[in-house]
Amino acid sequence: MLLFIQIIGIVGFILSVVSNKYPNTKEHKLLEFSSAFLFSIQFYLLEAMVAAFVQLINSFRALSSLKNNSFKIIILFLTIYWGFGLFFYQEMKDLLPLISTTVGTVAMFKLHGFYYRIASIFTNAMWIFISIIDFSLGYILVCGLGLLIQIFYILKENNISNFEFSFKK
Repeated sequence: MLLFIQIIGIVGFILSVVSNKYPNTKEHKLLEFSSAFLFSIQFYLLEAMVAAFVQLINSFRALSSLKNNSFKIIILFLTIYWGFGLFFYQEMKDLLPLISTTVGTVAMFKLHGFYYRIASIFTNAMWIFISIIDFSLGYILVCGLGLLIQIFYILKENNISNFEFSFKK
């Protein structure tokens, strides 16, 4: 059964990677929806209920971002995340997906450029930690790749071509 659960995560990972081919398009959002939906199933089967719920709502958030980016929709999603997340709360680790998703929701609808990338680095790092705790190999891959992509673009956009470490006095 664990192999089947991990295969669901790997398929979600593949959809997430393919979505990067279509940035800021309808196809991208639909692939994000599909990927998040599969991860919600995987986390549910791994008995990580808050993470499963957050991914399920993330799937619908991806669809709604096709048409709407108002402050009201942000409040709606945050209310849903925190309301149900606290309802399913069992232990301290259940707060991590809620914190990460709060930052991610604001970033998805309101941040751009450098600030979006910094928020994305935070949320990807947080979800890597969550996925290690809940043993979701596919989501570790998704967030690890997402983290590397955001770092790459920050370096590229800021013309940082090499790193020099100096211990001069």
